[in-house]
Amino acid sequence: MIKVDNKKREDLLREKTNSEHNTRIPLVITFSRVLPNIGRIIRTHLHTLHTSDRMKEVFSEPPLVACIRDFNLQDILVHKKTQ
Repeated sequence: MIKVDNKKREDLLREKTNSEHNTRIPLVITFSRVLPNIGRIIRTHLHTLHTSDRMKEVFSEPPLVACIRDFNLQDILVHKKTQ
């Protein structure tokens, strides 16, 4: 609470840009239990991407792996729009 009290209101309300948060490129995949650990595979083979100067510049850090939920039975049976 002391740290927050010492900050100016304008600084706290200012919207942060991506460069201030994280510069890693997201890799978004659909979640499945049968998928292997994608993050570990990417970190293991990152040196292959770094053989190209352009890819070394783009992927200076490993991509951020994010999973989205797949369609399930409820999505198929229930309509999102109600009357």
